[in-house]
Amino acid sequence: MTVLVVAAGVAVALFLVISFRSSAKERAIWKGWDEPDASGLTPFQVKCEAALVDLLARSGLELAGRYLEDQGGAPREYSIRADLGETPWRVWIDGTAFCLAGPDDGPFDGWVHLEPWAYRSPEDLITGVVAHVGSVLKTLPGVAVQQ
Repeated sequence: MTVLVVAAGVAVALFLVISFRSSAKERAIWKGWDEPDASGLTPFQVKCEAALVDLLARSGLELAGRYLEDQGGAPREYSIRADLGETPWRVWIDGTAFCLAGPDDGPFDGWVHLEPWAYRSPEDLITGVVAHVGSVLKTLPGVAVQQ
């Protein structure tokens, strides 16, 4: 019985050390990307929006109805909300996450939520955003995604 308790304790300690190292590594990778500037936007949001604008421009579309939603807190932090042109798809670019929402009968069953923990770096997350949005755009009639 004592051996089992000690083994369980060692396993928990090992898990905590690995988790701490992973979260410390993740914090180091995301350092600076998740801190809002005076505009209330994070570098992740700015670069993710720029990548989307570029993809949409190559597809003959633009971000439509763009606005900033106040997330409260200090310092001021905003979430970017916009439509993908005149399509039924809407995007949310939060401090370090991305959401894509559209028709329930469309690709991805109408919802994609991309989080930093699923990607190796902010750049990888932005690449994932562009890939998912590009996949949706390719399903839309009359939209041609240029490389």
